[in-house]
Amino acid sequence: MNVENSKATSLHLVLYYLLADGKPVTLEQMGVNQAVQTLVTTNGKLGKLNQESLHSAFIRQILNGERLNFKNGYRLMEEREVWQINNPLWAIGGVVISGSFDGEVIQQRGNYFLVGQVNYALSDEFSKPLDLTNTGYSLLQTEFGTPFSITGSWTEPVNIMISKQQYEKVKTLLNSPTP
Repeated sequence: MNVENSKATSLHLVLYYLLADGKPVTLEQMGVNQAVQTLVTTNGKLGKLNQESLHSAFIRQILNGERLNFKNGYRLMEEREVWQINNPLWAIGGVVISGSFDGEVIQQRGNYFLVGQVNYALSDEFSKPLDLTNTGYSLLQTEFGTPFSITGSWTEPVNIMISKQQYEKVKTLLNSPTP
């Protein structure tokens, strides 16, 4: 899919499904990578409460010593700014977003810092365009086009001052064996 300096529409996705050969498409090729990144870092989006973003919730989990990575499903079509039939994020519907922290904790002159980046990835399989809720149920149960994958990846920098208690929790988490 090549939309040359513009954003794909939901109609582009359906036409690609009907007429193309199923080659994967990236968020960048669709022109929506920045829109997805904004949803991940904006408070109150993707099912998070108003005072928290998906990104800040993940950072909080890291600081609590809970986890260094996650993988969950999210419904893009439920976001108010996405709810337009011509918006490709509405047409995509539900996606899987994963994140992994790559960094360290630093002690410097009596202060503590979490420094690194979160590597995010998004994946989806575009199939059954009449399945508007991404539940697997469609008005038409058979495929009448060629499904294709939609992927994207990006990083968000992390450089924040933390407490000594958070420093200890994250240090323990970073030093623990990965399951």
